[in-house]
Amino acid sequence: MPDPMSRGEWRSLILAVIAVAACLGALGGYAPWISPDTPGYLAVAPLPEGWGDPRHPLFGWILRAVPGRDHAAFPALQTGLFLAASLALHHALRAYGASRRAAGSVTAALLGSNLLLLWHRAVHPEFPAAVLALAALACVVRLAAGRPFLIHALGFGLSLGLGYILRPSLLPAVLLFPLLYALLARLRGAEGIGRRTAVLVLAAALPFLANSALRWRAVGDFNIVSFGGYQMSGMAGLMLTPQVVASLPEDLRPLGQAILDVRTASEKAGEVIPTPVNSQGERSFVSTAFGYYDLYARTYDDLLQRKIGHLQGNESWVAFNARLMRLSLATIRAAPASYAAWLAGGTMRFTGRLLASNLAFVLGMAAFLAAYAAALWRRRLPAAVAARPDDVPALVCLSAITVVAAGALTVVTTFPAARYIDTAGLFLPALPIYGALTFLSALRRTGP
Repeated sequence: MPDPMSRGEWRSLILAVIAVAACLGALGGYAPWISPDTPGYLAVAPLPEGWGDPRHPLFGWILRAVPGRDHAAFPALQTGLFLAASLALHHALRAYGASRRAAGSVTAALLGSNLLLLWHRAVHPEFPAAVLALAALACVVRLAAGRPFLIHALGFGLSLGLGYILRPSLLPAVLLFPLLYALLARLRGAEGIGRRTAVLVLAAALPFLANSALRWRAVGDFNIVSFGGYQMSGMAGLMLTPQVVASLPEDLRPLGQAILDVRTASEKAGEVIPTPVNSQGERSFVSTAFGYYDLYARTYDDLLQRKIGHLQGNESWVAFNARLMRLSLATIRAAPASYAAWLAGGTMRFTGRLLASNLAFVLGMAAFLAAYAAALWRRRLPAAVAARPDDVPALVCLSAITVVAAGALTVVTTFPAARYIDTAGLFLPALPIYGALTFLSALRRTGP
């Protein structure tokens, strides 16, 4: 099948990628940044015992396979893979029928993303998980373009599976990425969409089923890793009050009281930020979560890692995580208003940072508004139309589904940290960039 891209387009893309790689080297270099989480991934015990550790062994295996002392080669390697995945997605969009402008807008959003600029040096699974998600999306778009189904479905399932094993909060993509295929295929008027979408869901779910079956056999826990209950307990711990503890099931009250006691003592010691007094002179979780959510986001890890994590005792990690999960769910049932306020506050933090802290989106909006103002001044607005009818719907579907797939669980089960938001917002800048290019193209075409 002929390449949808010209040599000139390939040349421009390669030059852009080289320029970005050089700028990253000049500005921040490729010296590895060892995050606080990095040692935990290297400390996983050999299998089968390692299935019961808090971290999945996959990222530790990857780090050990990369040559060089102190993971020196890892940042350059994962940056190169990110740039290659960006090119693959660009090519897939062009094969789908997107205009050069639309595909270029997506690529520009990726090359200017917070994730690339801020996280390319991190020795952490967030960035490689995003690379794998990009590879999975490239397979989805090529499938929607009518490319051979089997090979791309296998590539999709493998890429996404490895991605959510590295970052389990990507699990909604098991359903949402196949939905993206269905929407894109529908835009092109394809047939047999329902059956193929179901096959893609199965392909996406197989790595989860295989991984979880191995863990179930080894440690009796059917999941990617035993971590969700522990992570949720930070939220539950902030919600606990004497009244909530009294409402818990009897077997969970001692653990709930222990968390409440350690949180209260830590607040008095200045180690955990306490719930502030509201306008009525009361300490209200609902008021704080809704209006001052970042206070809880700031102290979340202080309570979780430094306090709750030390309550494990002689219990196995799998059992401790399962008990914390039961406690977290019971706390939500006992304090639904507090959880609703948590969701509202987390959504506002997520949305605000998704837009205002997204450098590529802010610059793209500035360019769009400037181009729109110029077109308005010269009365050329009717000429500013999409390059192709499906460009805007395709960009909206790609952006919206990625936001939900990468961000939904972070709001529902914990707090949306910056790295989660940076991954979720990868494609949002493509929309204003596309708009800016559209108006600029109209101005050039029509003249003064």
